[in-house]
Amino acid sequence: MSEGGEELRQGRLPAISGKTLAAVEAQRLAKANEAIAIRPKRGRLTLLSRRIYNALLYHSQRQGVDKPVYTLALTDLIGSAHFKSHNTELLKSHLRDMQATTIEWSTSGGGMQRWVSTQLIGTVTIEELGSGRPCMITWRYPDEIRERLVKPLQYTSVMLEISSEMRSYAAAVMYELGMRYLTSPGRLTMRDDVVWWAAVLTGRSDITTVDYRFLKRDVISKALA
Repeated sequence: MSEGGEELRQGRLPAISGKTLAAVEAQRLAKANEAIAIRPKRGRLTLLSRRIYNALLYHSQRQGVDKPVYTLALTDLIGSAHFKSHNTELLKSHLRDMQATTIEWSTSGGGMQRWVSTQLIGTVTIEELGSGRPCMITWRYPDEIRERLVKPLQYTSVMLEISSEMRSYAAAVMYELGMRYLTSPGRLTMRDDVVWWAAVLTGRSDITTVDYRFLKRDVISKALA
């Protein structure tokens, strides 16, 4: 386990690129547990799209669950997502990927079970308002899951600064899963088959068969490192 991983295991935050603890804590996202281990049913998710999605959630939560549409200066989104680029066309490409990605949400409570199939994100608008005025982005979530995303009852604290240090999609997923189960009694994740885990750790919807030896070598071991 790396030094940063050991510190997380012990419940401490590692130093991140010289940032203070206060700076890291300032970008804390309360991420709904259902939104962590996402298995796309259509489309594909990437490391950058996950960062963008987390940044959108972070700003949505600060604007409130009662707002059907969220608005932000595009430069603020780019900073929170650690996009490190002003290529708007690339950003649009990742937003389209999220709109095209179908996910399933299964929840239960009070003797009721509910299954929802939906997009990760709804309509997105980017407006260039003219010289001297900031470029703005607006977005919305599908109504069926908006409240669970923006005001989750069961969530995991995710630090955007730490997420930005991950160098693969699988590493970003593992960090969030680690934070979710860090305080659970057995510190064990949910149990599922290897095809499910391969899809969750790669963000791919086209996986039907998996050789665990290759998954461990090419995905899991590199993500842990």
